[in-house]
Amino acid sequence: GLIQTVNTFRFQSLSVNYTLPQQAASWLKVPRASVALQGSNLGLHTNYRGKDPNVNAFSTVSGGDETIDLGQVPMPRTWSLKLTLGN
Repeated sequence: GLIQTVNTFRFQSLSVNYTLPQQAASWLKVPRASVALQGSNLGLHTNYRGKDPNVNAFSTVSGGDETIDLGQVPMPRTWSLKLTLGN
């Protein structure tokens, strides 16, 4: 009852960096400029019956149909944007 087979695909992170063309950097009055975007915990596809298979869980019935997650709250999805201006 407390053990279940779980298949999981997690899209953990993505990072993209782009250097702006010289014309765009000169419009900003800097010799060089770049922008970076980074995301974490972007997707989860699973047959797990709880919120997230990476947190502690237990079942309240012997068949395992009601699963309660304990412990950690699932990681939130986060995005970061960085603009670099300089030499």
